[in-house]
Amino acid sequence: MRTVELVDCFMGTDSRHDFSHGNVLPLMALPWGTHHWSPANAAPDNWFFQYREHAFHGLRLTHQPSPWMTDWCSATLMPQAGARRLKREARSVELPSAQLTCRPHRFACVLPTEGIEWRAAPSMQGLAMHLRWRGDGPRRLIVDSGRVHFHGDRGNHDSQVRIDPARGEIVLRTRGGGGRRLHPDFAMHLVLRCEFPGIGGGCFDADGERDGHCEAEGPALGAWLELPPGGGEMRVWVAASFIDEASARSLIDQQVAGRDVEDIAAVAADAWDGLLDRLELPGADLQQRALTATLCYRTLLFPRRLDEPGPGGSPRHRCPDTGAICGGVRVTDNGFWDTARTVYPWYALLCPDHLPTILEGWVNGARITGWLPSWASPGHRNCMTGSYADAVFADAVARGIEGFDPLEVLRYLRRHVEEPVDDDAPYGRIGMDAYLQHGFVPHERINKSVARTLDYAYGDWCIARVAEAAGDSALADSCDARAGSWRQVLCTETGFFRGRHADGSWVKPFDPITWGGPYVEGSAWQFAWHVPHQPRELIAARGGAGAARAFLQRLLDEAPRYHVGTYSHVIHEMSEMAALDCGQYAHSNQPSHFTLPYLAHCGDPAAFGRWTRRICDLHRLAPDGFLGDEDNGEMSAWWLLAALGLFPDCPGLGDWLTVRPLFSHALLHVPGRPPLELRRNTNGEERHPDRWTGPGGVELRSGTHLNHAHVVAGGTWNITGTLSP
Repeated sequence: MRTVELVDCFMGTDSRHDFSHGNVLPLMALPWGTHHWSPANAAPDNWFFQYREHAFHGLRLTHQPSPWMTDWCSATLMPQAGARRLKREARSVELPSAQLTCRPHRFACVLPTEGIEWRAAPSMQGLAMHLRWRGDGPRRLIVDSGRVHFHGDRGNHDSQVRIDPARGEIVLRTRGGGGRRLHPDFAMHLVLRCEFPGIGGGCFDADGERDGHCEAEGPALGAWLELPPGGGEMRVWVAASFIDEASARSLIDQQVAGRDVEDIAAVAADAWDGLLDRLELPGADLQQRALTATLCYRTLLFPRRLDEPGPGGSPRHRCPDTGAICGGVRVTDNGFWDTARTVYPWYALLCPDHLPTILEGWVNGARITGWLPSWASPGHRNCMTGSYADAVFADAVARGIEGFDPLEVLRYLRRHVEEPVDDDAPYGRIGMDAYLQHGFVPHERINKSVARTLDYAYGDWCIARVAEAAGDSALADSCDARAGSWRQVLCTETGFFRGRHADGSWVKPFDPITWGGPYVEGSAWQFAWHVPHQPRELIAARGGAGAARAFLQRLLDEAPRYHVGTYSHVIHEMSEMAALDCGQYAHSNQPSHFTLPYLAHCGDPAAFGRWTRRICDLHRLAPDGFLGDEDNGEMSAWWLLAALGLFPDCPGLGDWLTVRPLFSHALLHVPGRPPLELRRNTNGEERHPDRWTGPGGVELRSGTHLNHAHVVAGGTWNITGTLSP
């Protein structure tokens, strides 16, 4: 069986606004594909697919990286038989999710009440469909841009649609979503082309059909193409471009036109297996292989490529921030606050040959806008704290990833530490003026002050590493001097990071289980170990390894209680922490992901191994299989790296914190590198650390760092235990 066939696209799709088991969609696409395709079966626009719903109303071209960011430039396709029913509620058919075939490279279903068999497969910017109608009555194709209320930019949604029955075409231009700063010239141009001509059609909007119109413009338009009545088969090809309609037509011709679904699916399967098969698990059972393939698939969906081949094949893209058409690659739909912690280190391990292109895509965006993003979807978005592009590029530099100039990258990174921005800026560091003045972000200056201070201190350390690589010792020294700013918000009396006023006094009252205020999506407990770059210093500040270990055990033993604080209501991260029942360790959200490595740093690597295994075991192949928001591959990459025993406790360091692997035998095949083999042969004893023995007799204990250069060199590492403490 091909590895891509093992992928369960439904894992994590049983989610809702108030509790997340992944908050993901069952996406069909190519790795880092420009367009994603998902079945749509639910009314809420942000949660338009929910596993338990049955009201299937089409296959949606989606660019949604997260329901919290919402979709942008979307459209839904639906074949139909019988009476014309255009609105979403009217055209929906009863179809349980279990009756949908959703794989990364193919989609299939039967619409029993319609008598339609439907198969589809994706290309990078297109889609091939095969339709078979069983009945003899009317039949049609529907394209619906939808009436979507986008968070933060209501009303920013217009479309133009036209049908050409003689050519069997529907042409749609639509824009909307993507934040209030999205340039008005940035839109999606979609062309749907049938194998045979149609006999009519029309346009519709939320109020109904627009009689006699084959062309229309306005908010949230759709169109239908009426086909000759009767049964039979038809091929349909679709492509969408952010450049213009002519480019969409060219993409159809290049990628899907005249080709069968099976051919397109085979090409897509090859693209997926070329990456999924890089991780080989000799001796693993089918369930373990399927879970691993599914999680690996999740890490390879985002960031999406925003560029497309232009004349001559060279990449070009339309900038969502300026509307300009530019040469070169471009990527989007990523929140670095999420992905910097695990996804980009995972790329350095699994696909270092693809990572330079992704990094080039981010740099190309900065060349146009002047800033590296914090959250991009599709342009700059104001979301979360910190400037985690610092960590992404510091880690790439530390691991020897090529394809970009550290000196050029430093030109954009230094703006994070030298140029204060407005409080609603979608890039840079909010409150940086006060951070530079006081050494911390004061509580009265802006919310999330502790989270920002800790993020900025880590970001400063990361920028110092890039500055060193670029030969800018002055910037490296100044950033290193601020990398210890976490000390300014560490209250030695309580042991917690706490909010401070500009005059230096602590914010009162203080309650370590109250969420919000100085923190983001957490409380003082979740941010208690948010210093990945200076673990020895934080441990010393907490009284040494023994005292720090005891404080960390308190976090793991504490009841998972919370007070809603400034959130004023229970948010899903609170409920997920309580449901996990791992004390105040909230694996469902990123701030906690710097916590468990401190078990090893405090001298207890065996506990680090037990806890990572415990969390790994909680993930399962099921619609409710994740422990919280999956966030563009971040949760999946955490699992994969923990399962391999190579953990990025500090992106930017360039080393791996070793931990007992979940896999007993794993092989990593990366083009251009010798294979890396990991063999675990322990006797089950968990009280003592394992011994890692590598090529050339290199030895280390689990819980210590393995240099990335040893990983790149390949060879066999034997993990055996146990050693005496």
